[in-house]
Amino acid sequence: MVKRPITTTEDQRTTFIELFFDLVFVYAVTQTVSLVHEELSWAGVGHALVVFWLVWWAWTQFTWALNSADTTHPAVEAVMLAATAVAFLMAVTVPDAFGDAGGWFAATYIAVRVVGLGVYGRVAWDDVAKRTAVRRFAVLSVGGLAAVAADGLAGGDAREPLSFPGRLEAHGLLGRLRDYPITRMLTSPALRCQQTVIPLSQRRAVPIELAEDLSVEAPAASMRRWWPARRCKLRRYVPTAS
Repeated sequence: MVKRPITTTEDQRTTFIELFFDLVFVYAVTQTVSLVHEELSWAGVGHALVVFWLVWWAWTQFTWALNSADTTHPAVEAVMLAATAVAFLMAVTVPDAFGDAGGWFAATYIAVRVVGLGVYGRVAWDDVAKRTAVRRFAVLSVGGLAAVAADGLAGGDAREPLSFPGRLEAHGLLGRLRDYPITRMLTSPALRCQQTVIPLSQRRAVPIELAEDLSVEAPAASMRRWWPARRCKLRRYVPTAS
């Protein structure tokens, strides 16, 4: 029994699975718009461009691999269906890729890239020159995938920056708290929490102190350390004995 080759040199028509795969990536690209919609700032634009580049690169990798593959081969079809499913999960997490879903986006993106590299390597296996090129490409990809993984594990909500409306509110605190004395400034380690009090800290020349007990992940019981020492119109929170 002759084994059906996985590669071909003949012209091929686009299959339904390929169209479905492309449609999922189109959906992923359109999802990048929400990154700008949620944060209308240069940071939001930067986030959208980074995610767009990652999604485009993952799709391009499959395009290169499938140029020489027999797209009607059962093994290729099975891998493409699996990659499509993972790519859809990746696309769903795009709007919050720099937030709480950062870990999920990183995991699904890396999975799509690894599957694509596997297809690329298998298709090029019988050609020494192509196999060398794929091996070099895979080595170069390790750095980028490691960066995506590190960013995904760094924590989502804690590194999400303050939105443009939030920055306006932060500067609004300067006027609202003009008549109140502030001798100490405590905040959660979350990036947007720090950015909220930076204008006030600069205006009053009061350093910002990071308190892990004020983070979202901290247990409610830890808040007792910062219970108000006395009641007044504006409460000043000071640590009490644990």
